[in-house]
Amino acid sequence: MADSTTLPGQRAALVDRNGVASPEFYRFFRGLSATAGLPASVNDLTARVTALEGVHGNVGNVVGKQSITSYGVLSSGVVTINLSGDVDTVPAMSSYGALADGVRGWHTYSANFATLTNGDGTHSLDLSDLANSGAGALLATTFDAKGRKTGSRAATITGTAGRITVANGDASAGLPTIDLATVTDAGGGTLQRFVRDAWGRITGTSAATTSDLAEGTSLYFTAARVLATVLAGMSTATSAVITAADTVLSALGKLQAQISANKATSDAIQASFLTTIAGTPIVTQTGDFITVTN
Repeated sequence: MADSTTLPGQRAALVDRNGVASPEFYRFFRGLSATAGLPASVNDLTARVTALEGVHGNVGNVVGKQSITSYGVLSSGVVTINLSGDVDTVPAMSSYGALADGVRGWHTYSANFATLTNGDGTHSLDLSDLANSGAGALLATTFDAKGRKTGSRAATITGTAGRITVANGDASAGLPTIDLATVTDAGGGTLQRFVRDAWGRITGTSAATTSDLAEGTSLYFTAARVLATVLAGMSTATSAVITAADTVLSALGKLQAQISANKATSDAIQASFLTTIAGTPIVTQTGDFITVTN
């Protein structure tokens, strides 16, 4: 059993909050009552208590600094300390500190944040999930080294008049579509040779001739083909003078009709002549005699 006559430690309270001697000093005082040197001890203790009472107001106190505040002094028996701006009920989704205005206290997070349960009684702070609105427009954006968006501007796709047309260029109402612009037929033009690359782009042009075109079903006009062409459809029913309005076929038909008619007349004259002069000598221009016998 501990010796009750030993003076309690320096941290032991002399009295409790009710003003009654603390258990340590109560046992100490009771032990002194049975001690021969009690008067001397009491005198010594009295001197010590007197000394303590004389300097009690200047020895030890609780002082709060920065975010810690204190209320009361030790001489009154009770000192209360707490955080500056603290409240009895802490708001959900908040943290203690000071924002831009420097006021200390509890600050609530915005709806952009949510808490995650870690499963071990603790929680973590995370960004809230956002629903897809299904809306938006094309933007050109810049980011810093930490991946934060630092700037943006409209990035609308535009076409070139008369060459490229663009529908919904900013994608705000759907996907952009790009097409070739419709070109009006201006007429005119020249026969050209051209070269295309693998993507169908024209990479070269030059003047073209019929030598660059395949005949197909329409044959070219050549001397050999003209000379070898048959006179199908020629008519010899008309014996008349050829005019500038005649075609080759009609002109040849007229010539053949005239030739045929003249031959018939010549044959008739010859027959009549031979019949008339039969047996009569005929003198030629050279002085020769021709005798027709039959």
